[in-house]
Amino acid sequence: MTAQTRSASVLRDPRWSLVGLSAGFLYAILGFLAFEPLAWWPLAVAAPMPLMALALVLSTRTRRARWRASVGAWVGSLPLWVLTHAWIFQVSPVGFFPGMLLQGAWAGLFVLLASLALRGRRGPVSVAFTLALVWSFVEVFRGSVLFGGYPWLLIGHPIIDAPLVALAGAVVGAYGVGFVVAISSAGVAVLARSGAPWHRGFLVFLLPWPGLWALGLLAPSVGEAAGVRVALIQTNVPQDNRMRWSIEDQVRLFEDFANLTLSARGRADLVVWPETMLPGPPISTQALAVMRAYGLAYATNIEGLEHLPATAFADGALALHEDLGVPMLVGAVGVQNLRLDIDTTGGVVEQRDALFNSVHLFAQGRLSDTRYDKLRLTIFGEVLPLVSRWDWLERMLLFVGAGGMAFDLDAGEAPQWFDVPMSRGRTLRVGTPICFEVASAGVCRTLSRGGGQRVDALVNVTNDGWFATSDAGRAMHLRLARWRALENGVPIVRAANTGISAFIDARGRIHPAEYEPSTSANGNAYRTGGVVFAPRSAQVVLGEVPGVTRTPTPWSHAGYLIPWALGLIGLIVVTLGILAGRGRA
Repeated sequence: MTAQTRSASVLRDPRWSLVGLSAGFLYAILGFLAFEPLAWWPLAVAAPMPLMALALVLSTRTRRARWRASVGAWVGSLPLWVLTHAWIFQVSPVGFFPGMLLQGAWAGLFVLLASLALRGRRGPVSVAFTLALVWSFVEVFRGSVLFGGYPWLLIGHPIIDAPLVALAGAVVGAYGVGFVVAISSAGVAVLARSGAPWHRGFLVFLLPWPGLWALGLLAPSVGEAAGVRVALIQTNVPQDNRMRWSIEDQVRLFEDFANLTLSARGRADLVVWPETMLPGPPISTQALAVMRAYGLAYATNIEGLEHLPATAFADGALALHEDLGVPMLVGAVGVQNLRLDIDTTGGVVEQRDALFNSVHLFAQGRLSDTRYDKLRLTIFGEVLPLVSRWDWLERMLLFVGAGGMAFDLDAGEAPQWFDVPMSRGRTLRVGTPICFEVASAGVCRTLSRGGGQRVDALVNVTNDGWFATSDAGRAMHLRLARWRALENGVPIVRAANTGISAFIDARGRIHPAEYEPSTSANGNAYRTGGVVFAPRSAQVVLGEVPGVTRTPTPWSHAGYLIPWALGLIGLIVVTLGILAGRGRA
C-alpha cells in the first residue's frame, strides 16, 4: 500500500473520530461525577486518564489521526459543560451554544497538544510529566489567560474535600494541586499503556499523594478568631426579576430586606447585604447630595408614595443601620461624579464619569466615602471580551443574545479596603471581592494582603440569581470561595442572593453558623462541604468570623507564580515536541 493510499484510507476511516469521541465522553462522565452536585473527589484523578491514554496512542499516529481523535474528544466532552452550565441558556440562549463549544474544545486541545509534545519522549517519568505539564498549560490558559480567564471545573477543585492532602492548597494553590493530580492520572495512563503489572500502576497512582500531604505541613497554623459576629442577609430575588426591577418591586423588596435584617437586631456586630441588593439609583456621598439638591424623585403607583425621593433607599439603609446600631456592608451600584441638569423640556439630564458594581459601608451614622469598586468585570456577564471596545457592536449583540441587557459598568481603578468600626474601639479590616472575583486567585490574593496590613477576613458579596434553578452552580461558586480562603489563609464571609451564604474558615472548610429560618424549614436543600444549605430561599445566616492564619500562607507569598511557571513550562514542552516532529519529518 502506497503512502497516498494509506492517507486516503485514514481520511475515510471514522475509527479515530469514534475513539476520540469515546475518550471525551468518558472524561465527561467522570468529570461530572467528580464535581458538583455529586462531588466525588477521588474521580477527579480518574477523569483525565481517558484523554491522557488517547494522547499516548496518538503520539505515534498520523497527523490526520490526531486531528480526527482530537475533534472527537472535543465533541465527546461537551456533555460535561452542557450539564453543568445549562443555566446559561436561561440567561442567553444565543450565547449558550458558542460558549459550550468553546469550553468543550479544551479536551480536544489537550489531546492534540499532548500528542505533539510526547513525540520523542521515551521514559515513563518523562512521559508522565509531559502529560501533566500539558494538562496544566491548558488549564492555566483557559482559567487565567483567555478573555481574562474562566477557572471553572479545574481538575484540582474537588480535592479541597480530600482528607489530609487538601491543605497543600495553602502552599501551591488550586493549579499546583491540579498538577499533582494530573501526575497521578498520567502515571497510571503510562503504565497501563506499557502493560506494567497492576500493582506497579497502583503504586504510581498513590505516589504523588504523600507529596501533597508533606506540602500541607508547610501551611501556617490558624490564630484565634476576632470575636466578631456577622449577619448575612440572604435575599431571594430571581435574576430575571432583578433585571426588570420596577420601582414598585423595589419598594416591596426593600421592605422585605429590612425586615430580614431587623430580625438580627442585637445578635450581630456587622450586617452584610449581597451584591447590588440596595435598590434605587447608583449612589455615592457626592451623588446623594446632588440628588437631594435637585429634589430628584420617582413617580410610583403606590398610594401615599406617588413621588418617592430618589435617595429613599439609601436613606432607608442609613436608618436601618442606625436602628440596628451596627455597621452594614451593602452591595449597590456606585457612581463617580454624578451631574444633573434640566433640559429645555424640563426633563432631567444625567451625566457621570463612571458606573461601578460596588460595596458601600454604612457606619457611625453615615455613608462612608470609602467604596470598593469591582476590579474585574465578569466576562459575558458584565463585559464582552474585545466586543466591548465598540459600543455599537456590544449593543447589537446584547439586543440579539441577551434581551437588550446593558453592559454599562466600569472596572474599578484600584483595590480598596474597609476598616469597619467595632465596639470597644476595635476595627475589622476586610476586603470585599464581588461575585465572580472570588474565582480570581489574583484579585483575592491582592485583597487578602490588605495593602500592607493583612485583612481579618474577605467579605464576598454575590448575586447568584444567575444560576436560576442550578444549585450545583451555586455550590461550585462556593467551592471556588473555599479555595481562595485556603490559598490565602483568611476566612471568607459570603452573602449571596439566592444562596449559598456561608462562613468559610482559613482552611477552606465550611464554618458552623445559624440559619434562620432553619434549613429544614425550607423547601430547597443542598448538601456540599459536609453541610446542608437552603438555596433559593430568604434567610439570615448568623456566625462568627473565623481566625486568619498566624502568618501569611506560602501561596500568598510566592505560590501565585506556580500557575504561570506551569503554563510556561507546558508551552515549552509542547513547542519542543512540535520541533522534534518536524526534525524527524
